[in-house]
Amino acid sequence: MNLDDFLDTFNWIDRIEGLASAIVHADWKAGAKGPPILGVAAELGRAANGAGSWTFHIPRDCGWTGADVEYLLRHYAVPSWGRRVTGQHFILSVPVRQANWAEYLILRRGIALDGTLFNAANQRYAQRYAPGDAPPAWVDRGSEPRSTVDRLADWLP
Repeated sequence: MNLDDFLDTFNWIDRIEGLASAIVHADWKAGAKGPPILGVAAELGRAANGAGSWTFHIPRDCGWTGADVEYLLRHYAVPSWGRRVTGQHFILSVPVRQANWAEYLILRRGIALDGTLFNAANQRYAQRYAPGDAPPAWVDRGSEPRSTVDRLADWLP
C-alpha cells in the first residue's frame, strides 16, 4: 500500500460528497413512476447503496488527469462525482443511466479503463476511430457556449 492508497482510506469528504451527489443525480423521474412514495424511496435506496451510479477506474499513467476526464464528461453533459485518487487510479462515478455514453466517450478519446466495462461493445466501437477523436457535443453544434450570466441576462427586459 502506498501513501495515496493509505490517504484514500481516510478520504471521507469525497465519499460523503459522492453520496450526496448520487442522491442529487438519482433518476427521480423513474422513481416517481408507479406508487410515488415507494418509487422515490426505492430510488433513494438505490442512490444510497451506489446502484444508481457506475464507477470508472482510470489508470494514473494513461496521460490524462482525473480533472481532464471530468472536463471531457462535463462537456457532454455527463455529471461526475466521488472523485478519488489512489496509487494507481483516478476514480469517479457517473449516473448509471449515462454510464454507457460516458464509457464510450472515455474509450473513444483513447483513455484506458481498468476493471469491468459497463458495455464491452464500447471497446469495439471506440476502436473504429483514431485515438483522441471525439464526437461533436451539442454545445459544439453551431452555437457559441454561453455563460449562466448571459442566459440570465436574456430574461431581463
